[in-house]
Amino acid sequence: RPVDKDLNRKIRKRDNYTCQMCKKKKRPIALEIHHIQRWADAPMLRYAESNLITLCKKCHKSIRGKEVYYQAYFAEILYGNKKRK
Repeated sequence: RPVDKDLNRKIRKRDNYTCQMCKKKKRPIALEIHHIQRWADAPMLRYAESNLITLCKKCHKSIRGKEVYYQAYFAEILYGNKKRK
């Protein structure tokens, strides 16, 4: 379920090439874009920047199958990041 390459780059840049869970700055190749509301559950948000967040591969793997429990947490991170800018 790839996100368009330009959007992928834009989200990584927005998140300062930093995993938003562990806060470690990573090379772009080590980062993945996560859909806060699952791809299958929210087709209207698949390409919405407000539904995308940068995670490192390790953190992304750690939340698989538990995505619903992280939705509010990730939304809070994005809102907090937006407020600081």
